[in-house]
Amino acid sequence: RRSSDLISKEGKKSAVKSDPKQHLKIIQDPEYKRFGCTVDMNTALATFIPHSNGPAAIDECCNWFRKRLEELNAEKCRQINYHQEQAASCVLGNVTYERLAGHGPKLGPITKKDPIVTRYFTYWFKEMTLEEEEAMMHDPDKACHFLAHNGWVMGDDPLRNFAEAGSNVYLRRELIAWGDSVKLRYGDKREDCPYLWEHMKKYTEITAKYFHGVRLDNCHSTPIHVAEYMLDTARKLQPDLYVVAELFTGSEELDNVFVTRLGISSLIREAMSAYNSHEEGRLVYRYGGEPVGAFVQPCLRPLVPGIAHALFMDVTHDNESPILHRSAYDSLPSSAIVSMACCATGSTKGYDEIVPHQISVVSEERFYTKWNPKATVSSPGEVNLQSGIIAGKKAINRLHQELGERGFIQVYVDQVDEDIVAVTRHCPHTHQSVVAVSRTAFRDPKTSFYSKEVPQMCIPGKIEEVVLEARTVERKAEPYKKDGRFINGMANYTVEFREHIQLKESKIVKQAGITKKGANEYVQEIEFENLTPGSVIIFRVSLDPKAQRSEE
Repeated sequence: RRSSDLISKEGKKSAVKSDPKQHLKIIQDPEYKRFGCTVDMNTALATFIPHSNGPAAIDECCNWFRKRLEELNAEKCRQINYHQEQAASCVLGNVTYERLAGHGPKLGPITKKDPIVTRYFTYWFKEMTLEEEEAMMHDPDKACHFLAHNGWVMGDDPLRNFAEAGSNVYLRRELIAWGDSVKLRYGDKREDCPYLWEHMKKYTEITAKYFHGVRLDNCHSTPIHVAEYMLDTARKLQPDLYVVAELFTGSEELDNVFVTRLGISSLIREAMSAYNSHEEGRLVYRYGGEPVGAFVQPCLRPLVPGIAHALFMDVTHDNESPILHRSAYDSLPSSAIVSMACCATGSTKGYDEIVPHQISVVSEERFYTKWNPKATVSSPGEVNLQSGIIAGKKAINRLHQELGERGFIQVYVDQVDEDIVAVTRHCPHTHQSVVAVSRTAFRDPKTSFYSKEVPQMCIPGKIEEVVLEARTVERKAEPYKKDGRFINGMANYTVEFREHIQLKESKIVKQAGITKKGANEYVQEIEFENLTPGSVIIFRVSLDPKAQRSEE
C-alpha cells in the first residue's frame, strides 16, 4: 500500500529519469535483524515508473516492484542455503578429522571439553542459554564483550581481513579456530583503536629490546598495515632485526607482496610438505642456493626477480610427527638433506628425540626432557648424545655452519634412486665440495621392502675424508610408552656415527676405485655395502691432483 502511494505521488510530479547505472538491491541491516533489510526507494521509484496515473497502471507497477523484491529475496535465500551447505560440510569435515580419521587426534566422545565443533567466540560472562546469549548480543553494552577467536582459513585471500564486515567465514564454519587467542580489531588506522595500537607497540618494543629476531606467526592473517607499523617500531630499536615469517598464501607473487612491504628476512619452508625423497630433493634445489657451475656473480649487479630467502625446517610445531607419515628411520637422512641447503635451517623440539606424536603448543602440560650426559636408556625425563638422533644432528648442524662460513654457496641435487638423495655443496673459489648421500626411509623398513643393491656413485675429484657417516639403528630398550610427566621420545632408536675418518675406514663404503673419464676428468667410484634406510655418509672432495697443480 505504501509503495502504491509513493508511486502515485511520484507520478503526479514530473517524469523521473532512470539511471542505468543504479540497480535495485537489498541494503543489509548492520545488525542482521529479521525483516531489517531495506531497499532504496528512490532507486525503486526511478526504476518502476507507471505509464499513467491511473490505478491500473500503478497496480501494474507495484506488481513489477513486488516481483523484483521476490527475486532479490530468492537470490538471498539461495546464498544462505549455499552458506548452510558449506557450514554443514565444514562441520562434518571437522568431526571426521577430530574423531574418525586415522591421522587425527581421535578425541572420542563429545564432551564439554571437546565439543562437536570448535568454539568460535568467547566471553567472560557465566554460561548462559542460547536465548540469553541472543538477548545479550543486541545489548551494545554487553555485545562488545563477545570476542571472536583468531585462526586460519584454507585458501582465503591473505590480504583480506576475514573478521571484517562482508566476510562469511564464521557463518560458513570455514575458520580453523585457535581456542587460545582472539582476533584483535585494529581497524584501518591508529585512530580507530588507540589503546590497542599503543599496547601492541609497547609489547613490540619490549620484544625488540631483548631479541635479535622475531617470528611472525600466521603472517598471512595479520593486517599488513598493522605488521608494517609494528615492524617499523621494532627496527627503530633493533635496525638489523631478523624477521622470519610463517606465510602460506599459495602464491609466490603474494609472498613477495608481504616480503617487500614488511622487509621479511626469511620465509619458513617445510620439508614435511615433501611426499617422497624426489620432492624433498627438489625443495633443497629450490631454496638451497646457486647451481653448481654457475657464473661467479659480480658484487654489483642489476636487481632481478628472485624467490624469498628460506628458513628451511625439517619439521615445525604445526606439523604432525614425521613418524606418523614416514618412519623413525627417516629422521636422520631427511634432516641431513635439509641441512645441505644453502639457506637458514631449523627444527622443532622433539624431532631429535624421535617423539612419535605432535607436541601441542596449546594443551601440552608435561615438561621437556633434561640434559644429562650420564642419562640411561631407562630415564624417560633425561636425554644425552645417545638419545634419538641428537649426536648425528649435532654433527650435521656443525657442518652446515661451516659450509656457510666458508663460502660453499652452490648446490647440486642428484636423485640416485627412489630413496637415495645426494646433495653437493660447492665452493666456487676453492673448488672444494662436500657431498652428502642420504638414504631416506619414507616407508618403514620393518614393513616395506628396500633393495640391498645400492647403485654405485661416481664423484668427480679426490675424496679427502669421510666427514660423517651415521646410521639409525635399534637398541635394547622398552617399547615407547607416553610418560606422564615428561615429553619422551622413542628410546629404542639411536645413531651409530663416526666423524672425520678415511675412506678405507668406512663401514658404509665397500670399496672406492679411481678412474678417468676422458683425458682430464679424475673420478672416484664408490660402491656401498651398508647404506641401509636411515643412513647418511658425507664426503669432503677436492680437485684431482693434476687440476690442483694447474691451479697453483
